[in-house]
Amino acid sequence: MSTDTRAPEVAPSRPASKGRRLNRGEILVAIAFTLVGLAVAGIATGYQLGDLRRMGPGYFPLILGLMLAAIGVALVIEVIRSDNPPPPLLMRPFMMLSLGIISFAQLVERAGMVPAVFSLVVLSALGERTLRPLAILAIAVVMSAVSVMLFIQALGIPVSAFPE
Repeated sequence: MSTDTRAPEVAPSRPASKGRRLNRGEILVAIAFTLVGLAVAGIATGYQLGDLRRMGPGYFPLILGLMLAAIGVALVIEVIRSDNPPPPLLMRPFMMLSLGIISFAQLVERAGMVPAVFSLVVLSALGERTLRPLAILAIAVVMSAVSVMLFIQALGIPVSAFPE
């Protein structure tokens, strides 16, 4: 007869969670994606849809709206399931990208495609601290040239390259 004085082995328990915080910003953006997608799909149903062979004006927006809504739902699920802490909100990239988009919108008709794209690229690039001025300048010149070739020459969009 053996007498075992060891305590019975107990399965290791999971560490107690300290009240996991959801990333509200990411959830709000994901919900916004879903709502915008559903709104686009809803508006698209007001147009003739057609079928896959003969697409009507509402077919493509309907598909894009539904895809955007599906991405939004997937993002909500991903954020809820994630254990990662919310990333810090960096204001500089957000502000510079927003300023770049606003400058493009204000300049494209008044000053032309080249200055508008140039300002968009430069202002957006200033949101990142590691880019060098020469690289920003090179990217702005190339993007301006590509924009003129693609949108004005190839697609025939009625926008001038420079102010008239």
